[in-house]
Amino acid sequence: MPLSKVYSRFQRLILSVLLVFAGLLLLLGAVSIPFVYESSTIQYRFGLDKALLRVTQVLGVCAGYFLLLQLIFSARLKSLDRVFSLNRCLRLHRFNGLLISILCLLHAILIMITEGLSAISVNMENWPELVGAFLLLAILTIVFVSWWRQSLGLAYHRWWLLHRIGAPLAVVALTVHLLYVNDTFKYGFPRTLVFAVIGCYVLLYAWVQIKHFFIKGKPYEVVSITEAAQDTYSIELRATANQHLDYIPGQFAFVSFASPHVVREEHPFTISSTLSRVPNLHFTIRSCGDWTNTVSHLSPKDKAFISGPYGNFAHLRFPEAREFIMVAGGIGITPMLSMLRFMANVNDKRKITLIWSNRTSKHIVYPDEFSELEERLSGLSIVNVLTREPEYDGEKGRLDEAKFRRLLAGCSIQSTVFTCGPSDMMKDAYRALRRIGFPCRSIIMERFSL
Repeated sequence: MPLSKVYSRFQRLILSVLLVFAGLLLLLGAVSIPFVYESSTIQYRFGLDKALLRVTQVLGVCAGYFLLLQLIFSARLKSLDRVFSLNRCLRLHRFNGLLISILCLLHAILIMITEGLSAISVNMENWPELVGAFLLLAILTIVFVSWWRQSLGLAYHRWWLLHRIGAPLAVVALTVHLLYVNDTFKYGFPRTLVFAVIGCYVLLYAWVQIKHFFIKGKPYEVVSITEAAQDTYSIELRATANQHLDYIPGQFAFVSFASPHVVREEHPFTISSTLSRVPNLHFTIRSCGDWTNTVSHLSPKDKAFISGPYGNFAHLRFPEAREFIMVAGGIGITPMLSMLRFMANVNDKRKITLIWSNRTSKHIVYPDEFSELEERLSGLSIVNVLTREPEYDGEKGRLDEAKFRRLLAGCSIQSTVFTCGPSDMMKDAYRALRRIGFPCRSIIMERFSL
């Protein structure tokens, strides 16, 4: 991604406010439809009964609105990534699913209160209500499996297949339920609006699917697989067609492989190389799960497919920063590695303090290169902290407030701080840095998984 396409903090704030405001206006417009185009089922209701039906309709419309937004959150739109960052969009997608299930449950409960069990009696006259019941069951199943997939022991690629099938079916059920459950959306403008919105949804869904075919048509090729540290491998990829991935240091991409030894599913990894050094792409991957445990079995000439780049975790977004602090946990060093490689190539003289926590010295990736970077970058100071090597002579134990106070004693409180690593480590680091006095706007966090 060219630097000219990276938004400043102020630009992101303005655009995010405008997008949220537009979203709220659209939601307000959607909620107003049942009031403006009142259905015959509510015209002859009075008092509390009518009020409950109003609330029921509002809850249903809100659930439908947020359900349609799910595709936008998960479509990996680079325009949204530049404003909100993709990891935030995907986390919002996850929590939005929970919100949708709550709204649907409340909608169903109020229907039961106002209409009784006859509302879902199994007969042909109530088929739109039965479609709604199927929609509720589908949404609850999708959300439950998504939130507790690991506890259920469901493999990622199987969950992803179920998700890709279940989500479009839920949208189809939503459309049928809206059009036929009452006469609000049977005629005129509301019906036209439903078809227009669903048409836009279908176009976006088709674009998402077609985009995958374009990616498969421009594969990369595995050049080498080398051991970077204990249980960690460096994978070098070369473009096989006339293609060029514009990215800035610190960004990530989704990677999948066509290999008999690796399941063909996508995973996000930081691009640990930098365009200022080599044309090939480098990814540094630690074996820590079913899929990553197989990457060492890749072979040269295996095909790789890249979707990206994404992310706003980049020092180039802060050209005014006079000093950087980097806090990394384990393989969370990879975005900082890309940044440091770039900074060394352009002879960046700013002060940089890197605090890097690993389990043992054997888990430190590219130790020789980091020593070289410390020599090339006059302002760089690296502090290695080991948590499971008692005989180590340097810093030991977990990163806590006392350790940060001591290690950052000579750093400016106005520094821009980057932190990446395991979730618990980042939470602890954020709390400690805030207690020391670093402002929240200066602490930039990159989620380790999406």
